[in-house]
Amino acid sequence: MDAERNKLISDLQDQVKNLTLELNRREWRFEALVENLHVAVFRNTPGQTGKFIDVNDAFIEMFGFDSRQEMLDLDVADLYQDPADRTAYNETMLKRSEIRNAIVHLKKKSGELIIGRVSSIAVENEAGEVLHYDGIVEDVTEEYALRDRLELARKRIQEEHGMFLDGPVMLFRWSPPAEQPLEFVSKNVKSILGYSADDFLKGKIFFNDLIHEDDRENFTAEIRDYVKKGTDSYVQSPYRLRRTDGSYLWVLDHTQVSRDENGEPLSFLGHVIDIDEYKIAQDELIASEQRYRNLIHRSPVGIVQVDKLGNVLDINPSMLEILGAPSAEATREINVFNFPTIEATGIVYRLRMTLETGTPAEFETPYTSIWGKSTYLRGVCGPIMNSTGEITALQIYIQDISDQRAALTALEASERRLREAGRMARMGTWELDVRAKELLWSEMMYEIFGVDKNFKPSQQNVAKLVHPEDRESFQMDFQALMQGRRAEEEFPRRIVWPDGEIRHVVSKAQPITNAEGEVVLLLGFTQDVSVQHQIQRQLKISLQEKETLLREIHHRVKNNMQVISSLLNMQADQAADDFISEQFAKIQARIRTMSLVHEKLFQSESYAEIDFGIYLESLITELARFHELDQNRIKLTVNVDNVPLDISRAIPCGLIVNELMTNSMKYAFPDSKRGNLGIYLGQEDQDTVLRISDDGVGLPGDIDISETESLGLRIVRILCEQLKGTLEVTNERGSIFIIRFPLDSA
Repeated sequence: MDAERNKLISDLQDQVKNLTLELNRREWRFEALVENLHVAVFRNTPGQTGKFIDVNDAFIEMFGFDSRQEMLDLDVADLYQDPADRTAYNETMLKRSEIRNAIVHLKKKSGELIIGRVSSIAVENEAGEVLHYDGIVEDVTEEYALRDRLELARKRIQEEHGMFLDGPVMLFRWSPPAEQPLEFVSKNVKSILGYSADDFLKGKIFFNDLIHEDDRENFTAEIRDYVKKGTDSYVQSPYRLRRTDGSYLWVLDHTQVSRDENGEPLSFLGHVIDIDEYKIAQDELIASEQRYRNLIHRSPVGIVQVDKLGNVLDINPSMLEILGAPSAEATREINVFNFPTIEATGIVYRLRMTLETGTPAEFETPYTSIWGKSTYLRGVCGPIMNSTGEITALQIYIQDISDQRAALTALEASERRLREAGRMARMGTWELDVRAKELLWSEMMYEIFGVDKNFKPSQQNVAKLVHPEDRESFQMDFQALMQGRRAEEEFPRRIVWPDGEIRHVVSKAQPITNAEGEVVLLLGFTQDVSVQHQIQRQLKISLQEKETLLREIHHRVKNNMQVISSLLNMQADQAADDFISEQFAKIQARIRTMSLVHEKLFQSESYAEIDFGIYLESLITELARFHELDQNRIKLTVNVDNVPLDISRAIPCGLIVNELMTNSMKYAFPDSKRGNLGIYLGQEDQDTVLRISDDGVGLPGDIDISETESLGLRIVRILCEQLKGTLEVTNERGSIFIIRFPLDSA
């Protein structure tokens, strides 16, 4: 038994040894196979990051590493462009145990990005646990780049194909006879003409029917002629095709003819090109050329064209009029270069210089033509060149400036008169170049400043001639002008002549700016106003004396009226009759009313007029106090505007208010009756309106204002006439007096 057991063990050991040797041989062959494969092979551990267990040389080379050990030190996730791709890869392997031909974005050691096609399987132990992943990687970066290029080329071809079929070129193929439907029509016929391709292919529309009736005969004749000549490719004259909306499109037809062995046409392929914009542009060019010719011939400027030899090629009507020529044909008999009267002006020399140099030349000269017309000419000549830049002719523009020359002569005379007027007015002009700091004076400026011609004008030198007390304001005014401010404003100041005499001048300037708004030039004048200043000073003194005298007159008139009023008051006190005393009181009130006007004029800044609104407030206050008006019983309303009145209207208007307000205060509210009393003063349109009203007992019913014997109302009526105004009386629910008179005292 032991021998059999030993033999069995020995046999088993031999089998294990043989199996081990065979397994080792197979592993060696596998490793050799893996090492010699050109495909990158790897083995790594599972997990989020993973570690390489082994890689072949192709793998190391693909990712640009220097050794296997360098890769074994890496995490597998380090080779992924996006770590999320490694996570998805690991989850798929754990679920499905394999991946086939997955496209993964990886990166080399250098950071260069590559696209890999990865296939992998999970190797498990007997317990089903994943030991590692085995897999291969193919670098398909170039393959995908090629795919991208192919896709780009495909799109470009499609775009070019679409541009042709959808562009301005339509394709039509047809076979004779022409009366049958077309064989092919490109789809862009819809976008260009509005018809569908089926309309032509099914015979709903025939091509010839769309040709404009004015072009159809020529279109057919040209085809017939080209076919007869055996032409295989031809371009027809432009013709028009009708769109679906009824409008017409200009087209150019390039047709290719296919023939049989006998030379007979089998089919025609027409490339019909939309030239509508070109034709419109061509028509506009023709119209533009016609407009140019019209412009030349209608131009108010004389225009003539001459060739290189001096012969007249063309001339417009304005030039004929300037020369007094009878016709264009008459001018063509003249050679400009060989005509003595033209040569004498120097014009021929300038024309020849333009021919030689190509530079335009100007001239200005008197001229008498052979037709006897004398003029003063201003002209410019320029070269006419062909497409190669060669001068082929000259074009000359001429104006008759006889009127301008006469105006210039008149202007020069006017300037002489102006200079003389400036001398008489002692006014000089000056000009300051800000950048060059150069000050130019007219001759009168030297006289105004009391200096001779050796004086050099400059800002600093002029400042020295300004009165010391005015120099600061002079500098400030000058700076304001330099900043473009205070233009057209007058600057009075004093200057001191070298001999010490003080003169008064006034200056005015206009700043001139450039495109950036900077002041570059100052133009101005200075006038000696010493005489005027002395006259104004004397007038001012005289005016002050008159104002003082007028103020004294108003004051004395007011005082005299107060004396008269006092005398009347004393006389009234001695009167035994109450009626006489009352009449004295009325006269006193009227005098006080007139005196108050003079008092206001005495207090006013202007002696010509007073603010009548302020005057009325004072007058009403005095009347209310004089008549002891109980304002708890009678409500007094004063509504007056500031209306200026001169003395000729203020006194009568004040007297009217005195009479009417006195009447209302005394008689409108008897027996302690309550009520309202008001006065209004304002301006309406072109009138001054004065309204006095009360809601008292009113006037007697039978009273007639125009015939009344009442002295007060007669005074009111007379004063209204003096004011050239109107009086309106209303006697309902009290009394209302409305006086209107013009604003203007005239």
